[in-house]
Amino acid sequence: MIPLQTTPDDTTPEDDTTPAEDTVTMVSTNATLECEAKKKCRLFFRAVDSEGKRVKGRNAQICKLVDGEKQHCRKRKYLKTGYFRLRIGGMYKDPAYTAGDWICEMDVKKTGEHIVSKPVTVTIV
Repeated sequence: MIPLQTTPDDTTPEDDTTPAEDTVTMVSTNATLECEAKKKCRLFFRAVDSEGKRVKGRNAQICKLVDGEKQHCRKRKYLKTGYFRLRIGGMYKDPAYTAGDWICEMDVKKTGEHIVSKPVTVTIV
C-alpha cells in the first residue's frame, strides 16, 4: 500500500489566535450625580468583565479625588446586588466634602490586578 501524501492544500491551518483575556473594568451607575444639600446621596460602582458579568473583588474602597490625589477613602464590601456602595452627604456633612470627583478601586480575586473606575462627579443642588 502506498502511504498517503499530504499537499499544502490538504493541511489544516494552525490557529494562531489566542483567546482574549477577560478585561475587568469598574463602572458606575452614573457619570454625574446631583445631590441635595443636607440630604444623603448614594454612589454605586460595579466591577464587570468583558462579557458584562459581575466580578468579585477584595480591598475595595471608594475615595474622593482632590487635586488628583485620593482622600477620604472608605473600604467597601461587595453587596449581594453586585455593587459597592457609599453614602455621602447628610445634615452633618459640609457640602464641600460631598461635592467633587469620586472613584472606586479594588483588587480582582481571580487575576490579582488592581482596577480603578472613571471619576464620578458629584454636584450639590
